[in-house]
Amino acid sequence: MRMLNWKKRRWILLAMGTLPGWLAASPSVHDLEAQYRFSCAQCHGLDGTSMSPAGEKLPGRVLADRKWLAEQKDADLLQSILNGKGAMPSFKHKMRPEEAKRMLMEILRPLARRVR
Repeated sequence: MRMLNWKKRRWILLAMGTLPGWLAASPSVHDLEAQYRFSCAQCHGLDGTSMSPAGEKLPGRVLADRKWLAEQKDADLLQSILNGKGAMPSFKHKMRPEEAKRMLMEILRPLARRVR
């Protein structure tokens, strides 16, 4: 009987020990660069060119296109981020509107300035 209780406790402790890792599977949105790498780079590429490190075309829009990005209104881009557009999924359940705006201003808009 005592062994059974220890086994139950061990499973509970194991579950408690692994739960924080499971919850941390997606990065904190406060780390915008990590959030971009985790959620956006799969389709848009690390540098916004929609190319994989191996040089393969990815399915997302080229965010590093200076001309296209300059023509886009912030409100429209935020709408796409939060509600999705076409094949792009919605991120409204993963970030608040103010976090999406920071992502736009601190990560996405600067992508076009970095890529030559």
